[in-house]
Amino acid sequence: GEEVTLVLRMAVQNRRKWQGVIKAVDGEMITVTVEGKDEVFALSNIQKANLVPHF
Repeated sequence: GEEVTLVLRMAVQNRRKWQGVIKAVDGEMITVTVEGKDEVFALSNIQKANLVPHF
């Protein structure tokens, strides 16, 4: 997967900004690996998402 930065509409675990690697997208949910743990977010809760460029 690609590395991504997410800004959420509503906080999950008291955080709105997350950065990790996209693991899976399944219907209305996205799984992102953050610091070695899989976190699942609803696509409807994502306000902004950007791929992290690697040069």
